[in-house]
Amino acid sequence: MKKFAFIMLSLLIALPLSVAPAFAASFTPQQVSTHNTASDCWAIVNNNVYNLTSFIATHPGGEAAIIALCGTNGSTTFNAIHGSSSSANAALASLLIGTLATTDTTAPSVPTNLAASLNSSHQVVLSWTAATDNVGVTGYKVMRNGIALATSTALTFTDITVAANTTYAYSVLAFDAAGNNSAASTPVSITTPVSTDTSAPSVPTNLTASAISSSQINLSWTAATDNVAVTGYNIYRGTSLIGTSASTTFSDTGLTPSTSYSYMVSAFDAAGNTSAQSVSVSSATLAVSSDTTAPTMPTGLAASLNSHNQVVLSWNTSTDNVGVTGYTIMRNGTNLATSTSNNYTDTSVASSTTYSYSVLAFDAAGNNSTVSAAVSITTSASGVNNNPGDNHHNGNDNDNEQDHNQDHGQQNVGHHDNGHDGKNGNNGNNGNHFGENHNQQSNQQSKQVTHTNNND
Repeated sequence: MKKFAFIMLSLLIALPLSVAPAFAASFTPQQVSTHNTASDCWAIVNNNVYNLTSFIATHPGGEAAIIALCGTNGSTTFNAIHGSSSSANAALASLLIGTLATTDTTAPSVPTNLAASLNSSHQVVLSWTAATDNVGVTGYKVMRNGIALATSTALTFTDITVAANTTYAYSVLAFDAAGNNSAASTPVSITTPVSTDTSAPSVPTNLTASAISSSQINLSWTAATDNVAVTGYNIYRGTSLIGTSASTTFSDTGLTPSTSYSYMVSAFDAAGNTSAQSVSVSSATLAVSSDTTAPTMPTGLAASLNSHNQVVLSWNTSTDNVGVTGYTIMRNGTNLATSTSNNYTDTSVASSTTYSYSVLAFDAAGNNSTVSAAVSITTSASGVNNNPGDNHHNGNDNDNEQDHNQDHGQQNVGHHDNGHDGKNGNNGNNGNHFGENHNQQSNQQSKQVTHTNNND
């Protein structure tokens, strides 16, 4: 994924906001795509066109990160990282040269080879072959029984909201930045298994709500239990269902500053049994802050598999002029969870599946850091037992790999960085990144899991 976040942090530092944009025209995506070199670099964000040429040489993270964006549409990444941040948009505005013309009327091709299967939790897992477009495919709309269910920027989607003994028909269509939709794919149908499970999960406990900015409140709770398995959680703001989560955290965004909100959570299983709602908790969003300085980018992101075939992430802590409030974990380009520490375990992964992770830091004022370099990892086939400390790579560029020997899951790492054991790293400018390779041996088996860097 091309990371527009590299641009935004540097813009806030290096660009004067008093520069008047040369706004005089509209441009088609085809025209923007021709400005794709270091000496002539344009990019699209939210239907506007920006000239990044003058900024390439001054980018603290290195020229390559900006050059990779030349001639492309960075809307999806920018919105995922910065959303409606006024400071980020104000900085970007200094490079505005025009609007995106709406003359692109060519729809993407139809996604093909749509397939549906059931995972171990009886959830429906969809996959398909990528569509093509004259400019570029922005994402995919997933339809269930003819109704829009969700969107995805990846070629997979897991429907966790299915009920037992029910037949569902799915189709997928592709869309581009101009709003053109492809025709829907050939539908596929799948029936979830009959369930004799009538036992609801226990009620989630220890629900907490913490305001981290003027527009965001983070929730966390203790996991519920079930006679089979808990599939996910329903999140309520007041009496309204506002979302679901496969983990025990949830971020409620887009809130009003200095406003109190109450929350409850219930658990559900694959058979459709739902627990009672948890005890209600309340929290008030923060007042609007004058702090516009974003935290530094998290570095040294690494991923490994634990003995339960879950993905364990760790990274170096960020710094901030006031204080880092937490970290947002992204999986396949979509926000997955938040963490107040520099580690996170993803318990919602499927077997034999490749996932891409990245992390960004945020502060109490709602400022987001640039997103970290991504790291990819493939889970083992169902039934394979992983030993902690399997081989893993971090996702940063210019990896300098060092081998470390581990016996029986215990790491002997000869480097200590920033107070965090078990990582190699140093804080550097100009886009320096770090790498690590851990080899684990045990008396029972020697296994290597290979992870691939994912810096699109």
